[in-house]
Amino acid sequence: LFYPESAMLCFYLFEVTARITAFGKMYFCGKWRHSAWNWLDIIVVTAGVFDLWINRKLHLGSGLMGKILTMLRLLRLLRVLKIVRVFMDADLSWAESPAFQSFIGIVIVFNSLV
Repeated sequence: LFYPESAMLCFYLFEVTARITAFGKMYFCGKWRHSAWNWLDIIVVTAGVFDLWINRKLHLGSGLMGKILTMLRLLRLLRVLKIVRVFMDADLSWAESPAFQSFIGIVIVFNSLV
């Protein structure tokens, strides 16, 4: 799983770097709602870099540093919150249209019959 995780980490690292480049200081100091998510992104990506790459090179798995890295590993679970961020920023007004609601109703009926 090292290579798929490294590929995803590279993607996230690129994403954070591109956002910092595009937004500059506003990435860190913008509206509280956005800057909090941005700081969360930085923390999660940094924890991933330490856990996946630096820990493998320096073999820091024991002692106090090992416990700190375990805590950083737990921070990787916060990636799920990125999905929440997408939904909070998305315009979901299209889901209120009668056509979409009819389609969902048909899917529900079909699934109940199968």
